Amino acid sequence: MKQFWRRFLDLFLRDDLFLRTVLFIAGGALVWGSSFVILELMTDPELRSSVWLAALMWVLVLAFFAWGSVLLCGALAPMRSRIYRAAVRVVPDGYGEEVLVLLVIVFFPAAVLTMLLRLCGLRGSVDPAKLSNQSK
Repeated sequence: MKQFWRRFLDLFLRDDLFLRTVLFIAGGALVWGSSFVILELMTDPELRSSVWLAALMWVLVLAFFAWGSVLLCGALAPMRSRIYRAAVRVVPDGYGEEVLVLLVIVFFPAAVLTMLLRLCGLRGSVDPAKLSNQSK
C-alpha cells in the first residue's frame, strides 16, 4: 500500500504540472466569474444609482479579474519567468471551511486533469535546483 501512495504522490510531485493545472483552473474560475459580474454591473440600473456601491463593486471585481489573469498567465509562462513566480505566490489558499470549497472546486479537478494529461504524455517543467537537491 505504501508503494501505491508513493507512486500516486509521485504523479503530482515530480514536476510542476499539477501546480500549473491548479493555476489554470483557479485563474479561469476567477476570470470567468469576474466577467459575469462585470456584465451584471454594466446592465443593472439599480447599481448605477448608487455611485459609491458601484465604485466599490468595480474595484473588487477588477481586483479579482487581475488576480485570475495573473494565475492564468502563470499557468502558461516558463518556470523562471517573473509572472510564473508571482502566480505561484498568489495561489489560492484556504483556512477552515474555505479549504473544503477549494478542494472541491480547484484541487480535485486539477488532480484529475493532471492524471489525464499524464496519460496523454504531457509533462511539466522540472526545476534543476530541485533535481540536484534530490540526488544528494
